[in-house]
Amino acid sequence: MRWRALASHSTARRLFSSSSIPACIKGAEDQILESWQNSNSSSSSSCFLSQASDSSHPLIQGISKLLQTQPGNPKFATTDLQKLHLKTNNPATLTLQRLRKRRWKQVVDMKPTQYLYLMSQWIKKGGAMIGQPMFQQMLKVGVEPVDAYTTMIRHFVSRARKALSSLDAAESQESREEEAEKCMLESLKYLHEMREKGITPNGSTYEPLVTWFLENDKTSEFEEILEWIKGDGLSCYTSLFKSFGRLGRYADAERYFTDVQKLGVGEELMTEYLASFVQGIVITSKLDVAIQQCGRMARTFKVTPSSTTYSMLINLACRSSQIDQALDLIQEMHEKGVQLGSDVFQPLMIAFLHDSHPEGVFELFAAMKRMNVQPSYEAYNYFLRASAKANNVEKMFSALREMKELRLPRTSETYNAVIQALGASRQYHRALTVLNDMENDSVKPDSGTMLELITCSPDSGKALEVFERLKTLGVKPTDSVYASLFSSLIRDGELDKALEMLKDPEVSFRIGINAKSTLLDGLAEEKRVDEALTCYDDILRDGKTPDLFSVGSLVRALGYAGKLDRMFELVDKHSMDPGSKKNDRFRKENKIRLLMVATKACVIHNELGHLETFLQKEQEFESSIIFDSIILDIANGEDKTCESAWSWKDGFALRKVMLKLNIPQSRIFLEALMDGCVAVKDANYADEIVEQMEADGLPLNGFSLVRLLRVYVVAEKVEKAASVLKRMKRCLKDEDIFLLAGQILNSAEPSFQRKVFELLELPE
Repeated sequence: MRWRALASHSTARRLFSSSSIPACIKGAEDQILESWQNSNSSSSSSCFLSQASDSSHPLIQGISKLLQTQPGNPKFATTDLQKLHLKTNNPATLTLQRLRKRRWKQVVDMKPTQYLYLMSQWIKKGGAMIGQPMFQQMLKVGVEPVDAYTTMIRHFVSRARKALSSLDAAESQESREEEAEKCMLESLKYLHEMREKGITPNGSTYEPLVTWFLENDKTSEFEEILEWIKGDGLSCYTSLFKSFGRLGRYADAERYFTDVQKLGVGEELMTEYLASFVQGIVITSKLDVAIQQCGRMARTFKVTPSSTTYSMLINLACRSSQIDQALDLIQEMHEKGVQLGSDVFQPLMIAFLHDSHPEGVFELFAAMKRMNVQPSYEAYNYFLRASAKANNVEKMFSALREMKELRLPRTSETYNAVIQALGASRQYHRALTVLNDMENDSVKPDSGTMLELITCSPDSGKALEVFERLKTLGVKPTDSVYASLFSSLIRDGELDKALEMLKDPEVSFRIGINAKSTLLDGLAEEKRVDEALTCYDDILRDGKTPDLFSVGSLVRALGYAGKLDRMFELVDKHSMDPGSKKNDRFRKENKIRLLMVATKACVIHNELGHLETFLQKEQEFESSIIFDSIILDIANGEDKTCESAWSWKDGFALRKVMLKLNIPQSRIFLEALMDGCVAVKDANYADEIVEQMEADGLPLNGFSLVRLLRVYVVAEKVEKAASVLKRMKRCLKDEDIFLLAGQILNSAEPSFQRKVFELLELPE
């Protein structure tokens, strides 16, 4: 572990020296120093970030976030041990407080905005006690005091809201209200303190307080805050209007709009009030209400919504998948003469890309030019990504030429989109030339470049060449890069080479859940069950969960190996996860797959008792649904790439299992089995299925009879085929059934057709 970058950070030295930092934070000191002592080579802050992201210490997480906000800042350069004036050979014996007193050749200080961001992260993760030392430090180093106080106030209001909404059954409503009251008193204490110091609050300071007092009917407190707002200037009214919009108090908003207009407020400030009001409604994701209220207030008070207001509405429309509404808003802006910028179109471009509709991006790009809106470099990047999705290489290179002519910055993201498109069109060698173009434009390739080139490599050999080449250029591989590289090696049957790479400490340090899941999937697919289980257990020990595809592969491998107890353990663990509402459909599909794999393993190993116990425990899906899914997979020819893939023989065996376990067979299952009878030319089994359907109250419909006719034709049962055609007499009025029956008869031998017609007493 290489965390020297943290030790080189003067802010970290100051923070560790603070006596008011809690013990849980200062405990990180020993961890860092130990890592520092064990490291033999220099490293940059990016190495620290990779490891810090796994740490639970709020300090480590905070500085990790901080450094990530400044990836290209030269101030965060490496400071090696050799650059430090240390008078000891054992750095681990020194505390960072003592190190702070040493002389450093390189001193790194954070900007005020970076202090602000770091304190926000600290108090979010650990509360105000952890943020207090940073708060005091911010006031010393020149952070705008109003911003520092606002951060603390917003934190306490947030804590009050969480206290009231707590689901802890052990807490009474009275104790929750008491805790919320304490938090609000703390927030007001900070507000009083800043006013006593002559620090004027702004709209962001007042907004959480106003919202809290309004939604909790604290009338007296609200009136007091309102008097302060009036005294601090009309610009602070933005907090009031935002709260009204957020809480749906539209009549109150109109009343205060009237009041401020009577005070002679200018159009610019009224426009700002309207934007804040709309922003409050947008927070609630009520698009129709936001548009309606915006239009009503604009007409009533003769205010033209600003570009900012329209941008918020367009963003919400795109998030709500109401693309037509977003387009109408842009047209309205154009007609009203509101300034159109490239940023207005970008949410729509993102939405089109998300929906895999690159043509929509192209049309938007053309519309921008028609409206004399200069596309920004971000818009060009979206255009390039759309070209990549459409595999339109020429359109992409045309956009690149335009960017050069307009002297727009071209970043690694720009070129990565080009590489992605070339890879999708199988132009690997041309994609490699893009690296030379990047060098000519002084654009340094990044991990995204490495990922795209490895992904589009035609084989693992080329992938490894790209990997090594970019490493020599200073690119640090990420977890996703290793996952793609391992996937390429596994496809070419070189799983052992991927496992060999793990012996390199640098690789094992950088890989994460994606790469490990890829290895797990590879081991499971090759039926290396013991190694796969070891990999799986290692992932769990890291506190992670492998992706569901690799879990499915492992469940399948355990089933084939007959390790049913462990298989069911995994099925129970990974199929019952509630998942989020957004991904619930995917969760259900995955669960069905796992249940199908487990069912098949029991059938293969004749463990019907085990299967019965398992199915009885299943609550979400009826057992018949699982068997229906299996039989449809067989009918559709799926799962054929796997060893011991399902066959129609398995389908017939499943029916015996269902009969033995008293699991009802659906029409879907029985009719799919008729298709199996066609594949094996077994008319007798088809008759047995028909008897069961009639006994179960599932009468044969037109399509059932078509299936039965196909069975009798391939099995060359003339009399039975003629009998089915007689039963189909009424159904043949249906054009689809008539055509299907005709196609089936036409596929038979001419002699078979003649015999059928003779039995039906029909001319040939």
